[in-house]
Amino acid sequence: EHHRHLAQAISEDLSMQTEKLFEYILSASRVEESVPINYVEIEDKVDRLYNATEGHQFGHIADAVCQVMAFSSDAQIRAINVRYSEKFRHDLDHVIKHNFSGHMESALRLMLGRAVDRVKSDADGLEHAMKGMGTHDHLLVERMVRAHMMGREHMRQVCFAYQRWHGKDLRERINAETSGHYRDLLIALCV
Repeated sequence: EHHRHLAQAISEDLSMQTEKLFEYILSASRVEESVPINYVEIEDKVDRLYNATEGHQFGHIADAVCQVMAFSSDAQIRAINVRYSEKFRHDLDHVIKHNFSGHMESALRLMLGRAVDRVKSDADGLEHAMKGMGTHDHLLVERMVRAHMMGREHMRQVCFAYQRWHGKDLRERINAETSGHYRDLLIALCV
């Protein structure tokens, strides 16, 4: 539709390590979810993450982190997250937040968050779209539709998670942030 390859468009829009992360993602070389967890491999990936971030003396090595996150399945990322916390007594999300910034930080934290707890990640994304000055309408619509398309039970869980983590009813928050048919549609997606 846009008369160019997605990889080319991303390459032109991003720079350096963030571009490399998206190249890895677009290569579609991620481990399938059906592949059983190999705990020796998980231990190796945990060590690679540590050595590329906290264990590296001269700053972080972004490429190693990008490879681990882009090529691991959600199940592997969950196992990596648990093992990293056990072994190094640090939360992997905190490590990413401390060692990265901007688009790279956002992408890596989203990958981790969606793998560890997709429901909470969706609830957080909805809050992010509505918090601060003005609602980011495009983001709110995109995130509501994506959560709704995961199924009725998923959307119900997102509503509960939103209440739990953000202390507000999602429908009431949408009602306060939007108006008209737009509001009616978003509230209808909450069911």
